[in-house]
Amino acid sequence: MNQALMFAQQQLRQYESRCRSAAMTVANCRSIPEVVRAARIHEPPMLRGLTRGISAPKALHQAAVTRINELVDAQLKTLEAEPDLALRRAAVGKLHRSDWDFLRGTYASEWRRAEDASQRLLLRP
Repeated sequence: MNQALMFAQQQLRQYESRCRSAAMTVANCRSIPEVVRAARIHEPPMLRGLTRGISAPKALHQAAVTRINELVDAQLKTLEAEPDLALRRAAVGKLHRSDWDFLRGTYASEWRRAEDASQRLLLRP
């Protein structure tokens, strides 16, 4: 077997291992910024064409999306319980700055879902 091919296979196995490890870390994260940081795994440039066939990066992304949705749902339930509109508005602003802005880009659909739900909560009396 060619040494270059063996090296590429070794790098691919290491990348898969890092993705699996990050997916387990993502499941234990307590905040959205932690999830985003834990899910950001460097893909070696030489593997870019080879990683399409492996499932570990897709599983990592799905684990991150699932955990983000769980965290956003918990935050929205907390906002729903707040009876005062001014306090609810302040809490939404704080969540935007501290958590939801991290979702822009890679997790744009989750950001949009959180944004829409928060706007509905602010319109509710």
